[in-house]
Amino acid sequence: MEIEQEALALPDCDRASLVAKLLDTLPPQGTDVTDEEVEQREREMDLRQMAAISHEEFVHFVQEQRGQISRIDAGMPRMTLNDRDILESH
Repeated sequence: MEIEQEALALPDCDRASLVAKLLDTLPPQGTDVTDEEVEQREREMDLRQMAAISHEEFVHFVQEQRGQISRIDAGMPRMTLNDRDILESH
């Protein structure tokens, strides 16, 4: 892609500025969750169909999913994106 090559040829500070401007045009992460999904999750929590996890468990889960840490190294149980797996591990 021609524009990509031109951007990569820019000096570091210009590339950083361009990246910052491009990132500002994207919606914040996590804003793609619908009100319906939030309501469904709340119902599941109220009906005990889903287990709550601590903030620490959540952070470790996200870091593991991003490949930043190993759950074994962190001393945390294995978790998956499947809510039922999360429920069964608690």
